[in-house]
Amino acid sequence: MMKGKQIIIAGDEHQMPPSSFFTKILDGQIDSEDDLEDDENIFIDDKNNFEAQILNAVSLLDFASLLKFENISLDFHYRSKHPDLIEFSNAAFYNNKLIALPPSHQYNAIQYDNMDGAFIDRINKAEAIKVLEILQNDIHPNKDGSYPSVGIATFNIEQRNYIKKLILEKQQDPKLVKFSNKINKLLENGMFVKNLENIQGDERDIIIISTTYGKDKDGRQSERYGLLNFQKGYKLLNVIVTRAKNKCFVVTSIPEDKILNFRQYLALEKSNNRKAVFMAYLAYAKAVSENNEELKNNVLEALKENTLNKVGPSTFLYAETESPFEDEVYQYLAEYFGVDNLYTQYKFGGFRIDIVYDFKVAGIPKIAIECDGAKYHSSDEAYLHDIHRQKILEGYGFVFHRIWSTDWWRNPEFEFNRLKDFIETYKDEIEKKRLKLEELDFQEEEILFEDNSDEILFDPNEIELNIPSIEKNYIDDLIVEEDEVSITTIIDTTPKVKINSLVTVKYALDEKIVTLKIVALPKDAITKNDIIGIHYTTPIAQQLLEKQVGAVLNIPNTSNSVEILEIE
Repeated sequence: MMKGKQIIIAGDEHQMPPSSFFTKILDGQIDSEDDLEDDENIFIDDKNNFEAQILNAVSLLDFASLLKFENISLDFHYRSKHPDLIEFSNAAFYNNKLIALPPSHQYNAIQYDNMDGAFIDRINKAEAIKVLEILQNDIHPNKDGSYPSVGIATFNIEQRNYIKKLILEKQQDPKLVKFSNKINKLLENGMFVKNLENIQGDERDIIIISTTYGKDKDGRQSERYGLLNFQKGYKLLNVIVTRAKNKCFVVTSIPEDKILNFRQYLALEKSNNRKAVFMAYLAYAKAVSENNEELKNNVLEALKENTLNKVGPSTFLYAETESPFEDEVYQYLAEYFGVDNLYTQYKFGGFRIDIVYDFKVAGIPKIAIECDGAKYHSSDEAYLHDIHRQKILEGYGFVFHRIWSTDWWRNPEFEFNRLKDFIETYKDEIEKKRLKLEELDFQEEEILFEDNSDEILFDPNEIELNIPSIEKNYIDDLIVEEDEVSITTIIDTTPKVKINSLVTVKYALDEKIVTLKIVALPKDAITKNDIIGIHYTTPIAQQLLEKQVGAVLNIPNTSNSVEILEIE
């Protein structure tokens, strides 16, 4: 990594990171998955400490995510040859952003069998026997005589070992020569038997899943599902149910009354995780296997509801965008401004706008952010159509800011700063008008901030704003007329600390004077020419933002303070 000018890290935050599970098994620290402590509970005291989080990152992907590397999602899903094999994970974990290929022919991609088997001594013999029956009766050679690749996945090590033992016994049975030859061909083609903890990275034409857990010898169903009950449980499930390219056999012994109660589990969990998402998957597999569209749609809708609640494991800010370019612009905006004022693929009349920033304040125009690809605008007709469309929308109160994809990929920080400054100019106007209204005691009349929903209260061509020119020149002052009263914006020229400001401060304890630069992106938080770059999310930066020269601020978690001497 140190030798490269750029670093590209490919990974999936919704699949398994490295685990300490096998180390603990080999060291004799635990006997089974049920005795393992949730890795998420380790370092819990350090969750507010950025340095500790960096040191505790368990993978390079986590490390890059914490440092807020540029994030580009790859939305096309190529592994599954049938959309039913990925649709569950797409709804549960990827907010339906994955685009699956249609099947080349119609067939049932998931077969569900409930064996109602007993879970005794951490083994489910009924499920293991069913797995061998599937190998014997349901795995057929291809047209060219070769066999498809097969993988068998279990939910614990003991079940894995038991199935391997049964396969070996069948191979050695002189009465089962045909089956033995079949197993040998499958093994030559990469057949494996693995538990869910070490199946990451594998894919096969056909996957057979034994969920292993069931009622005990007394007929009681425990809801201890090993590693699935952990915070990372959804990642394990996501891995195991997305390994199949052509078909997945799901063999389970979980009582169907529990499986069909998936909505209650999801509601209690409030996220697509742990046993809740496990029950939902089994209900989904049953629905697909039995061609029960109503049950299938109910499962997908319940998963979608939990995703929209934004309380699940994902931290990615999803939006309905149409390209990776729009996605990345949205991520920058959401990270800096939050998502409350952002709308993607905004519909107005017969038009759609890539991204809209809506201040939700009457008298302040919505900002239309257009992410333009050079290829789309290569023809004169496309360009003229877009300009005509822009003029119409400007007549309804939108102002436009365009970003060209070639400019963005060349220097995203520069282009985002242009966009940020454009938006913040309007935010400043809102604050100035609010202060002026308070000064003139017009609160009762609510001239500017009355909630008039989507009613257009102004002619955008008559608005006069002091805004840096991007595609259109604006006039300096904003005039609002109400009952023949004219209000002229008061411009506050006192400098305040903003992102990208150079701030000279003096520490109280040692009277040391330093210059800080508050930066938007973590990679810019470096020291250069005696100027210390600090990310805007750090406690000291948060204290400094919007303050003026002369302000004295306490440094969080210390007995020291700083005084602002100069702002540039």
